[in-house]
Amino acid sequence: MLLIEPREHFDKCIIGVLYDQDKVVYDADQVIETFMRINDWDEETAIEWFEYNTIRSCAYYKNAPLFMSSEFDLDSFDIEEGEEEDEEEEEDEDE
Repeated sequence: MLLIEPREHFDKCIIGVLYDQDKVVYDADQVIETFMRINDWDEETAIEWFEYNTIRSCAYYKNAPLFMSSEFDLDSFDIEEGEEEDEEEEEDEDE
């Protein structure tokens, strides 16, 4: 399992463990708040650091942690329209 350092601050952000995948699950909002607190950063700086240095680095590690956020907005994705467009494309190809 790959854990965020310093652990004395970030272990409090762990919300679960996927033992079969050997991965830790962090609350992304708590991780960002922790960056803000321990570095005396504003929210924008903490989010930029999290996205650029933490999330992007996960692709390079087999057992990289997962991050969940309660701020996720499913309505920002247009899933239904995307599915309809795919169906229309398939119909056009069949003709």
